[in-house]
Amino acid sequence: MLTELCSTASQKTKPSDGARFASQTLLATRFAYIMRVPTGGSHRGGRKTTERICPSAARRQAHASGYIGCMDETDQPQDPVPSALLPTGNGEPSYGSSPLKFVGERQLLLNEAHARPPVDIPIKSSVTRLMMTAPAGTDGNDPAFEHLQRMCSETSCPVPAKQAKHHVFETGSLRIVWERHTEFYSLTFIRPELGDALFSETALGNVPPQWLAEQPGEVLSATHLVVLPVTVYEDEFEIARKAFGRNDFTASKATNGPVTIASDFRAHADGFTRVLVFDRGTGDGFRGRLVQRLLEIDAYRLAALMALPVARKLTIDLNGLERRLEEIIHRLASKPEMGVDRQLLDDLSEIAGTIEELEQETHFRLSASAAYYRIVLERVDRLREERIDGRQRIGMFMERRLGPAMRTCEATERRLQNLANRTSRAAQLLRTRVNVAVEEGNKSLLESLNKRSEAQLRLQQTVEGLSAVALTYYAVGLVSYMASAAVDAGLDVPKNLIVGLSVPILAALTLLGLKRMRDNLHKG
Repeated sequence: MLTELCSTASQKTKPSDGARFASQTLLATRFAYIMRVPTGGSHRGGRKTTERICPSAARRQAHASGYIGCMDETDQPQDPVPSALLPTGNGEPSYGSSPLKFVGERQLLLNEAHARPPVDIPIKSSVTRLMMTAPAGTDGNDPAFEHLQRMCSETSCPVPAKQAKHHVFETGSLRIVWERHTEFYSLTFIRPELGDALFSETALGNVPPQWLAEQPGEVLSATHLVVLPVTVYEDEFEIARKAFGRNDFTASKATNGPVTIASDFRAHADGFTRVLVFDRGTGDGFRGRLVQRLLEIDAYRLAALMALPVARKLTIDLNGLERRLEEIIHRLASKPEMGVDRQLLDDLSEIAGTIEELEQETHFRLSASAAYYRIVLERVDRLREERIDGRQRIGMFMERRLGPAMRTCEATERRLQNLANRTSRAAQLLRTRVNVAVEEGNKSLLESLNKRSEAQLRLQQTVEGLSAVALTYYAVGLVSYMASAAVDAGLDVPKNLIVGLSVPILAALTLLGLKRMRDNLHKG
């Protein structure tokens, strides 16, 4: 039935049919993946399944339609982005003849679930993984990707798209997996044939030295991993002792028993850590997923530990800032002084600025470290380890060795945040005290102004009284001249009588006039 379906798809479709041809071929390929039949192939979940179940007809149609590779035991397509589903020139993905308009990033979001899939690992293989820092290029260039392009060109392999995060290519008997991460990129070298020397003959032995010398960035994690069948090596611990050169290594049964894993998590003379996997007949896809978890554990534990030197340096800076803050808080308990408080406020502002600078410098690394540590814990949990008597599990090793370092980083980050909060509270308290002192000064100034206003009012009233007397005096003088003239003219009234009677009248008129002038000024 499977062959007939694929043959029908091959006969009824033509390249000129365009999108319908691609969709029918993709349907035939997916149907071929679903209809798996028991064979003598790889083992998965206690059941025998084929590793490559896509028939030749459907595979040819898939290649013709741009869907490169068949689904295999890893449950991931070799190329998860069919060319028919790539974004068009306007940024929108093309889904054949569908009249619907899709978000431009939709296919990229869907493909994120299939990013960096594991690859099959044959039994008795040597695997080497390098995780390196991704250097920043100039003018938007990516040195790591450019080096990958040169590697593909030298091996006559297809070059991936620039936005690719995962690429697999082969040269001779060596399979190379290139992966792009947020901060790093990794290279995994898989060598299927393995001699008796174990770590003396690694997958790097088949890698051109020029490739390694020209790799951009610096190596963070370097791991040699060997997969061995238990039927060949019966004494697992003896092999591990010889491989690690020591007896204090971790060992446990993983995935409920079919695999034993061992590692000392130490850098040996070549700078690589070593991991041994003793397999009891699992499939290539199963081993691929297990090996990927083990390599990620070794890589991400170092990525998580990158925050430890940052935390230690930050601790030294925090010690000095805390001492300065304690001195300022102690001085806050003394009697407020305007000049002293201003100096304290300047010191607090300087401390707050230093804290903000430290937080900006360390926030990314501390946050990334916490994220990497969570990835390590998740990968360890998925190993489903079982304890072996006398041996420490990988999970226990990470808890005892990596856990304290991560808690140090977390405590340092909380300490920085607490110091920022304490500085903010102290600055607020000092500002309150300064504001109170300023208000007290304003109150004293207002009281002084009120007293001055009262004194000026009394002085003004006194001046007004003197002015009334002076005006009355001059007015009486004028009346005296007038009375003298009247007496000389024959008026039979004594001059002094006329002058005396005019004094109260003139004084009353002067006061009334001054009052009206004052009232008019107040109204204005």
